[in-house]
Amino acid sequence: MVIQHNLSAMNSNRQLGITTGIQAKSSEKLSSGYKINRAADDAAGLAISEKMRRQVRGLNQGSENIQDGISLLQVGDSALVEVQDMLQRMNELCIKAANDTLQSVDRSYIQQEINQLKEEIDHISATASFNERLLFDDLFPGEKKYKKLSDVIKSSAAETGGLTEAFQKNGRWYPAANMDLTEVDANVVKALDGKGFSFTCAASCSEVFEFSFDTSTSSSRIEGSTQYSRGTHKYIIGIADCKNGEDIVDKIFEFAYNNPLNGMPASKMAEMSATSVPVSHTNTIERTGPAKFVLWGNVGGGYPTADGAKNHTFSPGMGRVDCSSMDINIESEIRDLWIQTGPEITEGLYLTINRINSEVVGVNDVDVSSHENAKKGIEKVKTAIITISTERSNLGAQQNRLEHSYKNNRNIEENTQAAESRIRDTDMATEMVRYSNSNILAQAGQSMLAQANQTNQGVLSLLQ
Repeated sequence: MVIQHNLSAMNSNRQLGITTGIQAKSSEKLSSGYKINRAADDAAGLAISEKMRRQVRGLNQGSENIQDGISLLQVGDSALVEVQDMLQRMNELCIKAANDTLQSVDRSYIQQEINQLKEEIDHISATASFNERLLFDDLFPGEKKYKKLSDVIKSSAAETGGLTEAFQKNGRWYPAANMDLTEVDANVVKALDGKGFSFTCAASCSEVFEFSFDTSTSSSRIEGSTQYSRGTHKYIIGIADCKNGEDIVDKIFEFAYNNPLNGMPASKMAEMSATSVPVSHTNTIERTGPAKFVLWGNVGGGYPTADGAKNHTFSPGMGRVDCSSMDINIESEIRDLWIQTGPEITEGLYLTINRINSEVVGVNDVDVSSHENAKKGIEKVKTAIITISTERSNLGAQQNRLEHSYKNNRNIEENTQAAESRIRDTDMATEMVRYSNSNILAQAGQSMLAQANQTNQGVLSLLQ
C-alpha cells in the first residue's frame, strides 16, 4: 500500500471528468435544441448547415418579394378595370353619336363626356402606382435604361463599317448589307432623326447612296443628285407617322418605288417592283421581310468568287457602308420589372407592364362631331378595348406565374429546412438517453471517487 499516489482516486477522477464533459454537452444540446452549437461540434456539418440557412432565408424573403409583385399586378389590373369600363362607355357614346337622328349640338354634348373620359384615362395612367412606383406612365422614374441604336437596327455592316461577305444574286456575287429593323419601336423612331447610313460599291466609287430619316415630317424627298449618274443620292425619309420598323421600311420602299432617278434607263425601270427597287447607278434595295431589306452594291457588274464560294473577302473599301451616325445611345422603352424570387442572382423573373394612356390605346383623337367621325370612333374604341383586354390578360398571366413561383418557393424552403434540421437540430430522444446514461455514470463516478479516497485510510491501521 502507498500513500504518495492514490491511483484509484486519480483514475476515478479522470473518468468522472470525461463523463461530466459528455453530460455538459448533452445538457447544452438539450437546452439549445441544436446538436451543433460550435464549429468544433461538427465542422463540415456547420458549413453545410449555414449554406442551407442562407438558402432557406433567401427563399423566405423571395416569397415575400413574390407577394409584393402579385400585389403590384393586382393594383395594375384594378386600374385597368376602370379604364376598360370607361372605354365601354365611350363605345356606347360613339354608337349613339353615329345615329343620324342627332343634331350637331347633340353630338357636342356627347363629345364633352368623351373628352372627360379621355382625360380620366390619362389621369389613371399618370397616377396608378405601387409603393410610389408609377405603373403605366413612367415605371421607376429616374431609372432609365439605354442601348445603342446600332444594336436595334441589326446589321453586320453597322458593327464593322464595311462588308466582308459576298451574296449571290442572279448567278453572280455582290457586296451586300442585310438591314434588320424588326426591334425598332416608337421610342427608337424618335431617336432616328438625322440618323441613317450610306452605301457605295467601292472606296474609289464616286457614287454614294444615302438613307437618313426626318422625324419632323411624313413627306420624303431626294437631295443631292437626282440624276441617274454618278454622284451622291440622298434619300430623306419622313417618318413622323411611323411607329415601328415595318412602318419605316414601308415608307422607304414606297418612296423609292414612286420616285426613280431622272434618266433611269428602261432596263432598270423594268427591274422595279414593290420589293426590289434600283436606287442609284449601282445600288438596289430588296425587301426580305416586314422590317428587313438588303442593300445590293454594283448590281450589273458583280464579282465572281473562286469555285463559287459563298463567302468572298473584298479588297479594302469594297462595299463600304457608313453607319457611324447610328453609334449613339437611346433610352430604351423596355419596361421590365425584376422580381427577385430566390437567394441566387439568377433566381427571379421579369414582369412586363406596358405603357397605357389614351394615345397608346388610340382614343386620344376620338371625335364624334359628325356621323362619319363617330363611325371611325367606334372602330378606334373597339381596338382600344382589345388593347386593354390584352394588357389585363398579360397582367393576369404574370400573376398566375408568380403564384406558382410562390408555391414552388415554399415547397423548396420546407424541404431545405427539413434537410438543415437533420444536420443541425438535436434528436431529443436520442440525446436524452445519452444524458441519462452520462448522469448515471457521473453518479457512479462520484461514488467510486469517494470509495477510492477511503482506501488510504487502511494505512493508519498499519501505523497504529
